[in-house]
Amino acid sequence: MSLRALVLMYHAVPTDDPVADSAADPHYSVSMTRFVAQLDAIVARGQRPRSVRDLQASGTSWRAPGPVALTFDDGHASNYAAYLEIAKRGGSADLFVNPSTIGTRGFLTWTQLRELAALGASIQSHGQHHDFLDDMPPAGVWAELVDSRQCIADEIGRPATFFAPPNGRMPDGFVHRAKAAGYSGVCSSRVGLWDQGEDDEIPRFAVLAGTSQAQFDRWLRREPISMNYSLARAAVLRSGKRLLGNAGYQRVRNTLLRAQSRS
Repeated sequence: MSLRALVLMYHAVPTDDPVADSAADPHYSVSMTRFVAQLDAIVARGQRPRSVRDLQASGTSWRAPGPVALTFDDGHASNYAAYLEIAKRGGSADLFVNPSTIGTRGFLTWTQLRELAALGASIQSHGQHHDFLDDMPPAGVWAELVDSRQCIADEIGRPATFFAPPNGRMPDGFVHRAKAAGYSGVCSSRVGLWDQGEDDEIPRFAVLAGTSQAQFDRWLRREPISMNYSLARAAVLRSGKRLLGNAGYQRVRNTLLRAQSRS
């Protein structure tokens, strides 16, 4: 039986810096204090966080119960301090960035990304822009794949090898198109564990503002009940997206989050 990796998806890690935190979505933000506690929980289990890129390159060297990989979507400026905490623990992670937002308020700069790459960070593509790919014509999707990969190669010195679709939105046949554009695999928003050797679509567990330390620890232990709950919740969200469409789903989500923040 092949080993399976737990791939975690983060976004912003607020540091109380108004500039670094300005682009953060509160629902997808994990405080630095909580993030450090999560890193320490991984280390306490005798593991170190890894990047998807490095795990793929390691081939058959995964060890039981299976590794833990960290990924960050959007390229928020707060990811700089978060990655330094990872590096302190001898770990690595994948940073999925949109070249069009690099250097703008609240986002990492190319200089910072080059510094992190020198520390072992894996700089990967989140698309040239943060647009929903399933709302685009095929030519637009191809441009997002190719342009972002080339821009990262020009700035970092090596092309992106993994792609994470913004908001997890993918048109039919997208993984095949990504592979044709030169990517090794796609880190999606589908929930699940990553089976060793299955590189086309890599599932991830989203770590959110509401993810408790107890929940995080259950994921690390790979408790079936906790895993199945996350799978069921993700299935409900996927159904809502299909039923409402991208624009409708975003309107409902924003309304619910505003109501939650006032309660």
